[in-house]
Amino acid sequence: MQKKNHKRLSCKIVGIAGIAGIIVFGTFRAEAETPVKEEKTVEQQQLPNSPVDMWQTIPETVASVNGRAITRKDLETFMKAQMPGGVLPPSLTTDKLKLLAPRIVRGMVEQQLLESAMTKAQYTLTQQDAATILKKEIDSLSKEQRDALEKQLAAEKSSIDKKVQEITGNPQMMKQLGLKMFIEQTILASVQPATDAEIKDYYEKNNAQFEHPKQYQVSHILYEVKEKDGKDDKVALEKAQKTYKKLQEKPQEFETLAKAESTCPSKEQGGKLPPFAPGLGTMDKDFENAVVKIDKPGTIVGPIKTGFGYHLIRLDEVIPPKTDSFETAKSEIVRYLSGQRQQAAMSQYLKNLETENNVQYMVK
Repeated sequence: MQKKNHKRLSCKIVGIAGIAGIIVFGTFRAEAETPVKEEKTVEQQQLPNSPVDMWQTIPETVASVNGRAITRKDLETFMKAQMPGGVLPPSLTTDKLKLLAPRIVRGMVEQQLLESAMTKAQYTLTQQDAATILKKEIDSLSKEQRDALEKQLAAEKSSIDKKVQEITGNPQMMKQLGLKMFIEQTILASVQPATDAEIKDYYEKNNAQFEHPKQYQVSHILYEVKEKDGKDDKVALEKAQKTYKKLQEKPQEFETLAKAESTCPSKEQGGKLPPFAPGLGTMDKDFENAVVKIDKPGTIVGPIKTGFGYHLIRLDEVIPPKTDSFETAKSEIVRYLSGQRQQAAMSQYLKNLETENNVQYMVK
């Protein structure tokens, strides 16, 4: 029901994209597996988009490190190693490969440079140290995050202890964790934290980032329309109308009926949705329009038709606009400024390694 919303402050450590393709291939998989409507050229219409055709669009040598060539075949092998079963998705087109190749090649080179630097520094991570680090990370999770993790592992018939053993017993995962710890302990450890004056200055200059517009807290019961043949629409509407009549007589049964009738995952919370602000594109437009017309909390309206189906909506609360105080925003600002400094440190470290090892990229 609610569309994905992004945090106001974010800062990604771009250099860490080199850690065995962790970030690079998160992007690669997402983009490669997402269908995109593309206009075919005459040449594409005449030639099948086979793997051979794709790879011929990439230079034979994609990069060099200290005069040693990294080849097109190395790139193909690296990419396949990241995919389930070692098979590239059919949706990886020639255009997508050309778009992704520069980032993936850079990730390959960064991984090699970091591994060499780690070896030169004689940095090693034992299984015991790895287990301690992983458990410490898990202990730092919030209760909600830990519950979600345990629920996911239970569905996989696993547990936290089993997962830790699996990671520490997997050479590839140990290599990734070792690189991560090498970066944190030898590269990022020297990054100085932001001072109180810098944090305060950021807050004052970017105050608009900490403003919250008026929000609406609502609950709903959804009768989903799965088929577009008209019959399913009629059935869903009749169910919604029947429940609406019940709620007119007994509005206190909203949560009970939501749990029993709704086809939205929010049914587990009695139909309650996260607060939303109109006009930000986080909610279905028809749903949003219906909500803002409700006069007072406790009012139930419907059925309201959207692209999802028919909704019965109850306004629970109108949350007035506000601006986070400095104390409230401080921890978020600290994380953001720290991320910026870590990113700068990581980028500079990788840049120095590229210079020292005479790195050249042939795909850009």
